[in-house]
Amino acid sequence: MPNLSEDQKTALHQWAAEGATLNDIQKRLKTDFDIGITYMETRFLASDLELQLRDPVAEAKAKEAAKAKAEAEAKAEAEKAGLDVDAPDPMPAPGGSGEVTVTSDSITQPGTVMSGTVTFSDA
Repeated sequence: MPNLSEDQKTALHQWAAEGATLNDIQKRLKTDFDIGITYMETRFLASDLELQLRDPVAEAKAKEAAKAKAEAEAKAEAEKAGLDVDAPDPMPAPGGSGEVTVTSDSITQPGTVMSGTVTFSDA
């Protein structure tokens, strides 16, 4: 295992804080410091330096659990207030801030009440 300077160790901690994976750290050691080590050595190095690697899967699960908990609490509060939480919203949320242009034909096609064209901003 390589002997790293304090600046290199600081860089490793910074990379880990930025969300770098072991693979990213291994590549950056090679490109930035010309230190070529195996993936296993990178794992040992991360362990020895006590790098706090971020786990995106665990973070996503924690975020999802927090969202589910907040929704459950909101539902419980609504039920406590006597609201029907399972009823659909009377008005759906507006779609977007797009623009719609409607043009009606001056001569209506036979058998229709109205005819024309509609153009949405997103085509």
